[in-house]
Amino acid sequence: MGQYGYWTGSGGNLALGDVTLSSHAPINYVVPFSFADRAGASPPANSSSDFRYYADLRLCAFGSNHPGGAVFAMTDGSVQFINDEIPLEVLRALSTRDGGEIADFSP
Repeated sequence: MGQYGYWTGSGGNLALGDVTLSSHAPINYVVPFSFADRAGASPPANSSSDFRYYADLRLCAFGSNHPGGAVFAMTDGSVQFINDEIPLEVLRALSTRDGGEIADFSP
């Protein structure tokens, strides 16, 4: 899991057993600072356990090695490239099942 977040962890002592990807963070989210450079973080990251919030966002973010976005399999069987600048509200609407949201998405 040295470079977790590309797809999903599976197997190994520290790996995750299930898919953890979500729309809680933007596509290809990268932690914007190191633990040593955490001053002024909002929410605060005053301890290593507080910093886990940011690491967890990275772990759970959809992403890939594709610059500018990620490739998604859609429920209709198509495959679409989604730009990582998609508004988070639209990404979240596209990511829910029967949530009632209306999302205008044109790849």
